[in-house]
Amino acid sequence: MSSITITAIVGGGIIAVILVVYLQQYRQRAADAKRRMVNTLQDRHRQYSLMASSLPAPFISPEVKAILAKRAIATLEELGQLGSPSEYQDQIEEWKTYADNAGKENQTVKPAVNGAAVQEIRRLLKILYRFIESQIKKGRLDKASGARNLENTLYLIGKVLADAHVVKAKSALKAGRFRVAIHHYHDAIAAYSQIPNNALAKKTVVLYRQQIKDLEKQATEALEAKSGATKASADDKLSAQLDDMVNKEDTWKKKQAYDD
Repeated sequence: MSSITITAIVGGGIIAVILVVYLQQYRQRAADAKRRMVNTLQDRHRQYSLMASSLPAPFISPEVKAILAKRAIATLEELGQLGSPSEYQDQIEEWKTYADNAGKENQTVKPAVNGAAVQEIRRLLKILYRFIESQIKKGRLDKASGARNLENTLYLIGKVLADAHVVKAKSALKAGRFRVAIHHYHDAIAAYSQIPNNALAKKTVVLYRQQIKDLEKQATEALEAKSGATKASADDKLSAQLDDMVNKEDTWKKKQAYDD
């Protein structure tokens, strides 16, 4: 076997090894990219599901619900293309049902959120806000409708926090803690600071300010009443001490007269 042949065989072997290594790396990179894409899509769908299931129904408008369902279905279809389409079919049907029911809930009454859920609901509302923004930028939601939904979502972000402070204020009032209640009403007003021009927020803030004035008056009256009661108690104590001194003096005088 000539040196040229040997060199060719060795060279061919090296090239074959390089090709095998390259192919393995290519497959690994492709697998990694696919895994990252699957994770991204699953995270996206998880956020869509949380907004749909955890936010009270009236917190999302029917038009946003329809877009949310559409984007969730598209996400599941992409996941199906990367894996098994049948695996996601049940979830796709659930989203279709969600879209069909989008306009059937009562959108006028905004339910109160209890203290434990406030932070989670506000977090989801912020995610919803970013979702609406992205749909406007991508042309899936017209600007007028999008602006209205953004304003309403901002209002809800403030309202959830404000309502929580009002609940705490009322609890403090039951315990006669006027200053604590006033503090919570101030916090409730601050919750609307990001939307000073929102009509509903402005109306609510006016009511809170009036409530603060009423509580300031009640706090002053309670303090004066307590101060008056304390003074009356002190006067009564002094009067009792004086009476006791007089009685003791009378007793001493009688004793002296008897001894004489």
